Amino acid sequence: MTESSVRALQHLRDFSTLKWLVIPLLAIVLYICAVEMRKARASGNWDPVLAGLTLFGMDFFNETWNGWVLAISGRSAFWTAPVDTALRTMVGWNIEIMLMFAIAGIVFSYMCPEERAERILGLPAR
Repeated sequence: MTESSVRALQHLRDFSTLKWLVIPLLAIVLYICAVEMRKARASGNWDPVLAGLTLFGMDFFNETWNGWVLAISGRSAFWTAPVDTALRTMVGWNIEIMLMFAIAGIVFSYMCPEERAERILGLPAR
């Protein structure tokens, strides 16, 4: 195995390495999700919530097949996250990345133009 793969596998899902910074980050993510769900229930517009779930789900899928590449090849995944982290959940994923992707879809949905028919360089803006 490559050095980065070996380092990424060290302390994989080892809760003894959990750092306290996860608690405020998780609280922020939960707050953002709760506010968005409350707004969605009031307005009927679930687009930001669905965008958040979609982006997180896509990242989960990518990290899953990346782990399978490592397991099948026995050498290396396409990417690894061998750096210091609050909690390593997969070889290319850690808790900080997970929490970022949990709200990134919501953020990106607000970056889309309000007008669904708007076009940029001839392509739909959304």
